[in-house]
Amino acid sequence: MVDRLGAVAVPFSDLQFGGEAVDPFFNINTPEDLALAEALLAGSSSPPHKAERNAPFVVGVAGWKNSGKTTLVERLVATLVRRGYRVSTIKHSHHDVSFEAEGTDSARHLRAGAQEVALISPRRWAVLRAGQQIAWREEGEPALATVVRHLAPADIVIVEGLKRAQIPKIEVRRTAQGDGPPLAADDPFVFAIAADHGIADGRVPSFALDDVAGLADALLTAGGVKLPRERA
Repeated sequence: MVDRLGAVAVPFSDLQFGGEAVDPFFNINTPEDLALAEALLAGSSSPPHKAERNAPFVVGVAGWKNSGKTTLVERLVATLVRRGYRVSTIKHSHHDVSFEAEGTDSARHLRAGAQEVALISPRRWAVLRAGQQIAWREEGEPALATVVRHLAPADIVIVEGLKRAQIPKIEVRRTAQGDGPPLAADDPFVFAIAADHGIADGRVPSFALDDVAGLADALLTAGGVKLPRERA
């Protein structure tokens, strides 16, 4: 029937936005679809960035629930940015997240000076920048290295959560935190402990939870991070 009508097949190749292939008949049926479309049109869908000669130092801030991770990340970001470093952050959740659920913590990271914040959950993730609408990637939890590649060039990327990730990390402890054994005892990647009480274990250097300058120094030393000459 179609042949008798003289129908002609017209191919439509994927459109390229920021290095990503997008279906030219992409449907907008939900607020999330609209946010993604706006981000794509603005060229802000966080495509992988070309690697710089010097990769960022990826460092974790880990601890059990209510240990004070977000507050410490916020203060570390502010301190490192004041010293002239470009800092981005990654926040991980074991639960599915939405912009509203994670907005408070991500906003704190951005207000502290983070140039970007990546939010990761088991089923979706996104990269946020100040003043931009969120565009979720509806896909399973990505590898940490994949997320880092989607961040703009930075000197330091601070990861909040992912306490089992094999990256250098600061362990946060508070007397009022949730149940869980100390991480440093079994994790050779912990290079410092930030606590609101005395720590008996001398294997890993410990700092007062509010000694942000000392923790920032330890972080820079652990990563061998030096301020580029043009920004010194």
